[in-house]
Amino acid sequence: MKSLTNLVIKYRKITVFAWIALAIGISLISQSMGTSYSDSNSLPNSESKIAQELMASSQTQASGSTTGSSVEIVFGSKDNVKLTAADIDPVLAKLNQLRYVSEAKSPFEINSRSVSADGTVAYSQITLNASGRDLPRDAIKELISQGQSFESSHLQIEFSGDSVARASQTMVSSSEGIALLAAALVLLITFGSITATVLPLLVAVLSLDILTANVALVSHAITTAQFAPTLASLMGLGVGITMHCLLLQDFDRNYTQVNLFRIQFQNHYLLPADRFSLPGSRFAFQSSVSSQLE
Repeated sequence: MKSLTNLVIKYRKITVFAWIALAIGISLISQSMGTSYSDSNSLPNSESKIAQELMASSQTQASGSTTGSSVEIVFGSKDNVKLTAADIDPVLAKLNQLRYVSEAKSPFEINSRSVSADGTVAYSQITLNASGRDLPRDAIKELISQGQSFESSHLQIEFSGDSVARASQTMVSSSEGIALLAAALVLLITFGSITATVLPLLVAVLSLDILTANVALVSHAITTAQFAPTLASLMGLGVGITMHCLLLQDFDRNYTQVNLFRIQFQNHYLLPADRFSLPGSRFAFQSSVSSQLE
């Protein structure tokens, strides 16, 4: 490691440009190949897998369809007046006209147990004609928007399900931006220096770009979950900025020790302080001690 460190310090400009070129190259390759994320929960003979299969079988029997996912729509009475088919059927009729909707059954059908005992809450299952991963985010948002457009002082409408949760997720870039701002504030308070604040963040962003691109490329080779880039980003930011802070702290401690040595040396040999100017580097002494000692 020592030889590698010395090599990096010796060719520091080449090292910086090499990392920048690497980040740009990997990002371009990643964008051209795209991603292949897949949330696979295949755990044969496990209790969770058996429960998932039973739930999927139950939903298939209820909907009469073997393909596509589903979204739950919940109706609530704001004024505690019982809900009726006249309140709900127009909503479901509108949703049935949407492109990705296969069927939206009324909770008031015969033998349905989808209405609460007091009649103020009801739910219906909307069967989609595509799986959740194949549904565009805008399609789910349109479904929610069209449904909630029927809300009134009497009727409240809410949606739930995996597809709805994915459509409502905050974009990764937003969370990363908030994390970077928080890190910048902490670094600025800790070191009180713009340089010491910006430098770790630049290194973190560059590393984050390379890391995200690598995760996208790895998704083509092995099964990689959708949340993998977010998890990798949080770990990368946390570990990267922490290690950089340790390096800056070590540098500051060494600088303090050098200053103490300089003061002691000046007091002992009565050398003028201006002979120890430090242009460019805090450790670059410009004085010839031997000539003073003669």
